[in-house]
Amino acid sequence: MALMATLALSAGALSCSTPEQATTCNWGVNMLMILPGGATEQRYSPLANELAFLDNSGAGIIDMTTGTITEIGPNLKADLGDSLVPWFIQAVDWSPYDNRLLVVMAANAWHDTLNNGRTVMLFLHNDGSLDTQFVGDWLGHSQYLLWLCDSHPSVDSLVFAYAPTDTQVSIYCPESHSFTLQKDAGIMRESPSGKHTFGTWSGSYFLDGNVINWGNQNPIYVRSVSFSPDEKHIAFAVGQLGSVEWIYNVSDLLSGKPVAPIAQLNFMPRYCLGSVLGAWGEFVSDTSLVVSLHADPTTGAQCNLYEVNFNGDIIRQLTHY
Repeated sequence: MALMATLALSAGALSCSTPEQATTCNWGVNMLMILPGGATEQRYSPLANELAFLDNSGAGIIDMTTGTITEIGPNLKADLGDSLVPWFIQAVDWSPYDNRLLVVMAANAWHDTLNNGRTVMLFLHNDGSLDTQFVGDWLGHSQYLLWLCDSHPSVDSLVFAYAPTDTQVSIYCPESHSFTLQKDAGIMRESPSGKHTFGTWSGSYFLDGNVINWGNQNPIYVRSVSFSPDEKHIAFAVGQLGSVEWIYNVSDLLSGKPVAPIAQLNFMPRYCLGSVLGAWGEFVSDTSLVVSLHADPTTGAQCNLYEVNFNGDIIRQLTHY
């Protein structure tokens, strides 16, 4: 069974016109119960200039230069053996030291009487081929997956929240299958070089170990966070349906003073595009990020990925569902 398929986006798809300005928008609270599929939870690799994302039950990788998409299917049986049958891929991140390597978590990977419902961590090459597999005792859905910058071959450190460790986020070394409890703020994201760290602990959010002073813009919940490649900006998906992305100067947040975001991206009134599951804004350059957005979910609309600038202008649409 084929592990992956490569789709080349046409030049027209890459240069297509942006969505038209919305004249009416019929989103409603009842639509929050309708969960669309499509492309979400994207992660960028500055080493490879590639963007990985979850794609319904599988995952995809976009070459940001050419727009080519490599699809990774959930059924990896041909490479993993007859007893290991992944159901769906539920988290993804890139290696900090190898531009060809990424990690995915595959749920309900084992289907036998002894190991039903277990989860497997897979190191994959960016062509979809298997590098290494690590089978764990983890249950449930990962809140996030992070491959830490101090990792190196054969000694990797990853952060994720799974039972039985979901109430106390730990750092996991897959080679030794060992966990180290994070005694300070639980890490959610690092900047590309590891210079800056964003995390959460006991209801507060931290940047480089200091509690963030949000001023009067205090978010109820930060769904995702991303640093720009030059590490000067940081973006947050704050879980709101309309104004879903806040962008700050890193230096402003480190000052300790209450500061406002330099940009608040709101795609609902402009394009009638939003995100029930979060926009997952991810920097792909120093001045642009990729967001996951969909139209009215009652119409069957699925999430697509759009590259946008700090003004909220759509530069290009990367996926077409």
